Amino acid sequence: MLPLQQVIPIDPQQYIPPLVSAVTTVVLFVVAFALIYQLGKYFMTQAVESSLEYRDFDRTLIDLAVS
Repeated sequence: MLPLQQVIPIDPQQYIPPLVSAVTTVVLFVVAFALIYQLGKYFMTQAVESSLEYRDFDRTLIDLAVS
């Protein structure tokens, strides 16, 4: 006859390395995403602004497009 409850030893230490790995992956993703976003935003803003200035658009329209 089987007992109603079987004791399964759970070692919390076994979960620490995968948890650290997951947290590290998430943090690296967020940092890389933020860095790429900021660089892309900066270069796109510069490109739009310089191309509109080159075509002699009104400064108000340039500021609106850049914002």
